[in-house]
Amino acid sequence: MSNTMRRLILIAAILLALLGTLPLFSPDSYFVDLASHFVVQYMFAAGLLALLSVPYLGWRQPAAWRRVLLPALAMAINGFWLLPYLPSAGGGGSLAAGPRLTVIQANLEVFNPARAAFVGWVRENKPDLLVVEELTPPWLDALSGLEKILPHRLVVPRADRFGMGIYSRLPIISGAERRALGSPLPALTARLQWRRGVLRVAAAHPPPPVSPAALAMRNLYLEDLARWARDGAGAPTLLAGDLNSTPFAPAFRRFLGESGLADGRRGQGLLASWPSFAWAPLRLGIDHLLTGPGLKLVRLAVSPPLGSDHLALIAEIEVIPRAGRAN
Repeated sequence: MSNTMRRLILIAAILLALLGTLPLFSPDSYFVDLASHFVVQYMFAAGLLALLSVPYLGWRQPAAWRRVLLPALAMAINGFWLLPYLPSAGGGGSLAAGPRLTVIQANLEVFNPARAAFVGWVRENKPDLLVVEELTPPWLDALSGLEKILPHRLVVPRADRFGMGIYSRLPIISGAERRALGSPLPALTARLQWRRGVLRVAAAHPPPPVSPAALAMRNLYLEDLARWARDGAGAPTLLAGDLNSTPFAPAFRRFLGESGLADGRRGQGLLASWPSFAWAPLRLGIDHLLTGPGLKLVRLAVSPPLGSDHLALIAEIEVIPRAGRAN
């Protein structure tokens, strides 16, 4: 191996290892947030560096193994963040299994021409609950074809990318738009009739963090959703949406801690959803289904491509019976 090649691999491995530590840093730093989403890609890049080193190592040299050690360390640092998302055998529901709901979360994409394909896919899967973002007036018309299987709805269509809707088989008791102080963008919250109790649902779509100001607005939006989740008075709570953040961003991890919600991807696989046209290891998991106490996500999958730049999420969620609480 030439000295130049050796130095390049060394510098790249050090950089990838440092990037893998970014989820530990400030959730309000624009650079940290932007760079922390790509730990999967950093891990693959470190693995590629290790493989590229092999032909040049000269294994008979006593110090040869050291040249692959740093890329391996970079792989390990980035791979650490993926461990909670490895598929586990414990995702089959609780011993005292409760009733289950099928839930779909989908960013429709404003200019998606494949509306009929999406509606057909939803009909095939017969969800109890459908949460959508980027709901425009044309999409509102297209989704009217789901009225027979999802007769109840709470919708806020908009001409931009921030319309949203909740379509439900369960009766909707009440619903409202919710805005963080100073934010022009709504979240949508609803209380659904669930047997003799209530199921709380929120649809969310904060702005993408394309600038420091947009990052601050997204984080403010998430802080307000955390307050909503905490105020549930023990009722089962579900949050669905395109949150414009991967699970690895410090702001998202802070949001989970403040809200008490659980990341539905844990133990299910990364199931990255955006962009839909990319090779799976290059996608980012910015669409989410998050559950509060009283709910357990037992199965999660992504849809086939349906015209949107996002893949939809489809989940089976168990309502866990609790002593003293009506189900």
